[in-house]
Amino acid sequence: MISLAPLLLGKKLPKDIALELSKKVSGDICDPFIILGMYRAGCEEQAKEAVLAKVKKARENGIDDTFDGAALLALAHYVL
Repeated sequence: MISLAPLLLGKKLPKDIALELSKKVSGDICDPFIILGMYRAGCEEQAKEAVLAKVKKARENGIDDTFDGAALLALAHYVL
C-alpha cells in the first residue's frame, strides 16, 4: 500500500500519475485516505468504484470498528 502513498497528494499530483496509480487501487482493501486522495487528484470514477467496493464489503461482512464505519460513511458522503 505504500506504493499508493503519492495519491495522498490529491490535486498536487499530476493527473497522469494519479490515473496510473489508481489502476492499482482495490477498494475492498484500500485505506479511505488513499481513495479520497485519488478523488481529489481527478480520478473520480475510480474513486467511486473503490468506495462502492468498500460499501459492498461492509454490507457483506460488517464493519470491524467504529472508526472504519465513520471513515466509510464520510468517504461515501464525499465521493458519491
